Amino acid sequence: MNFCRHALLALGLPRLAWACSGPGAAEAIGTATLIGLLGLVLSVVLAIVGGVRRRRRGVRWVRALLGGLTVLLHPFVWLSARSGDCGQTLTAASVAVLVISLCWAVWPVKAPAPQVG
Repeated sequence: MNFCRHALLALGLPRLAWACSGPGAAEAIGTATLIGLLGLVLSVVLAIVGGVRRRRRGVRWVRALLGGLTVLLHPFVWLSARSGDCGQTLTAASVAVLVISLCWAVWPVKAPAPQVG
């Protein structure tokens, strides 16, 4: 962590938030945690919707379950709002994964070609 801080300062980049403290920190962490949790729940719902849509169109189970990767990759599963930036990274990443989940759920699904023979 110290190496990263020194490297950023040496490059002349603005100093990042390395700790979350002060007035409003607890509220910011709570808000980021809530946004992350809601994003995870919506990602689960969208993964299920996308998987069911694909199965109804005849797509194999393995490909239909690929939307579950968005749930496993969701930052609420592996990223804490208490580390560093009061949850700003968690919030931004949750929104990004939620957009990917939404795309997965509504993306048009083509039925597989019928097997000949």
